[in-house]
Amino acid sequence: MPDKTLHAIADHGKVESRCGRRRRLRGGLQGTSGRRDDTDALGLKLQKDGADAFVKSWDELLGDESSQSPSDWSPRPQTCPG
Repeated sequence: MPDKTLHAIADHGKVESRCGRRRRLRGGLQGTSGRRDDTDALGLKLQKDGADAFVKSWDELLGDESSQSPSDWSPRPQTCPG
């Protein structure tokens, strides 16, 4: 950690353990009744949107390659350094 960061923490920072942070965050989530369903639905939507975007890009990539004839697929010549 950089010296400036260490000095800033020593001067006015607060160090919290991972366990303490988890407890604090879990407590915040438990206080939001009904929102858990919202976050689950959001997670599912993001996964579906991401998968749909991937499939679309994949199909476009394959579509571009299928429009080329095999003679267009000639390998590039490789050169050896020095």
